[in-house]
Amino acid sequence: MRPVIDEPPFAAFGLPGRPGGDAFWAAARTPVSIPADDGWRTLFLWRGSEAVLDFESWSSPVPLRRWGGTDCWYAEVRMPARLR
Repeated sequence: MRPVIDEPPFAAFGLPGRPGGDAFWAAARTPVSIPADDGWRTLFLWRGSEAVLDFESWSSPVPLRRWGGTDCWYAEVRMPARLR
């Protein structure tokens, strides 16, 4: 697995509204995966403070990135098709 570097495409995962807003969190169910050319794009979300900045993945910790000044932290990783 490798982290995805581009800006968070929350809409691609079907999450409405502003990241961190009420509509966003009401719809948030993660992890969520969508098909990609080489497997799956998987989004992990965390709602909270700066106390938690990464999560343990299968091979190494993946840093969570904060969306602006919100309580929304995210990581998007690519996963091989065989893991689905």
